[in-house]
Amino acid sequence: MWDRRTGGFLRSFGGKGNTPGLLLYSTYVALGPDGSVYVTDTGNFRVQKFSPQGEPLMQFGRHGDAMGQFAWPKGLDLDGHGRLYVVDARFANVQIFHGSNGRLLLFFGGPGEDRGNLDLPAGLRVCPWPAIPWLTERVMPGFDPEYLVIVVNQWQSHLINFFAVARERAESP
Repeated sequence: MWDRRTGGFLRSFGGKGNTPGLLLYSTYVALGPDGSVYVTDTGNFRVQKFSPQGEPLMQFGRHGDAMGQFAWPKGLDLDGHGRLYVVDARFANVQIFHGSNGRLLLFFGGPGEDRGNLDLPAGLRVCPWPAIPWLTERVMPGFDPEYLVIVVNQWQSHLINFFAVARERAESP
C-alpha cells in the first residue's frame, strides 16, 4: 500500500502460499464499502477478503466444478448492495456471492457463442445502471434495472457483454 499524499510505501500484505492470507497468482482486486479488500486468488481457486490493514478475514471457494467452486477465478467487483461478482474464465460464468459471508446467491452466463454466453472471460465491472436508451430498451418488460455488469471475453465474436441486474416491478393492485 502506498500513501496517496506522499507516494511513500506504507505496507504490503499477502505473500506466496496457500494458507489463509497467502496468495497464489492473484489476479484482481476490489474494494468493499468498508475498505475491505477482496482478491481473486486464482492459483488457490478462491477469493480472499482482507481488512483495510491487510489482515485475512475470510476466504471462500475451492477447486471444483460445482456452483460456489472455481476453476479459474479472474475478475471481481462489488455492487452497492455488497454483492460480490466473480467471473470464472474456465467455467465461463459469473457467480454472485454475499460479500460479507461468501454465500453463493446465483450465477449467470455459460460457455458458448450465443448472446449471454461467455468465452474465456477475464474481467468484469459492476456499476449503477446508466440511463442509456439503447441499453434500457433491451431490458425485459416488467423489470427495473439496478446495475450494469460488463464482462470482457478474451475469445469470441462478442468480446464485451452487457448484463442487467434488475428488480421485478411490483404489480399494482
